[in-house]
Amino acid sequence: MSEELDGVLADPARLLTADRTAVRDHITAANGPERVGREVFLQAEVIFGGADVASAEFAYWLHFAAKATGHEEYAERIATAEPGMPWRTVWAWWRPANWFMAHPSLNGDYYQVHRRLYEGRELVEVVDPRGPLWLDAETGRRVKVRDEGALAEAPLSLEALDAPELYDWSLTTPKSWEGAVVFAVEGGRTRYLVEDTYGIAVLETDAEVLRDWPRGEGIDPTSSEEPPPCPEPVQRRPTGPLSAARVDDAFGERHVVRITESALPEELEHPGSRRHLRDIGLPAW
Repeated sequence: MSEELDGVLADPARLLTADRTAVRDHITAANGPERVGREVFLQAEVIFGGADVASAEFAYWLHFAAKATGHEEYAERIATAEPGMPWRTVWAWWRPANWFMAHPSLNGDYYQVHRRLYEGRELVEVVDPRGPLWLDAETGRRVKVRDEGALAEAPLSLEALDAPELYDWSLTTPKSWEGAVVFAVEGGRTRYLVEDTYGIAVLETDAEVLRDWPRGEGIDPTSSEEPPPCPEPVQRRPTGPLSAARVDDAFGERHVVRITESALPEELEHPGSRRHLRDIGLPAW
């Protein structure tokens, strides 16, 4: 039975129709190595909850979790196994549960999110006390901007203004999905930008898939508000030596102080301390 459930977790097509309680019990009992299917399943239930939903809805839970954790190949296999997902994740700049990293974090009320134009492409701009960072709206990849003062606000097309809101559909998602903003419509596909304390995601719906999807009840967030029924995902912390790039990423490059060799006091004789202050730096805060 254990080997069979390992096979279920490894195969999204089988996982979509599996007894989720049996899968949870297997994960709790197993002490084997961390595998992609196990991580995706646990993250999906942490984010979306343990509600008993249809295969098409469970598929978009898994698809989102796979994208958020960087398991692109697994995400593609989910999409192939269930083409009837009411929405799919284009990309997710997201902090998975138990992943300890500087970005992303949209906690509190001190951040701003904008859509900008830069060199002919659209960016998602996130500004917080560390300063701005930019994500390509098509891929979610970080982008370096040479002149941030030249960025214009990205306009909305008429098609986007007339597109249905995501909250019109009966879906089981976290509450933040209710505020999803339509920003692009192309070829029958509508893209939405979701903001959450855990980050940002771009979702896409297909008009053909949604043609017969129920409407009227709207988004139901109750499943995601309950404690997850699964064991916790494995903790992941950054590894390797502390570097200038990691300090810049955590605190914002403009808020890091580095002291030139000539400005360091002669009385500071410890080579490692001199190297840290000169090359790695300290947060100005």
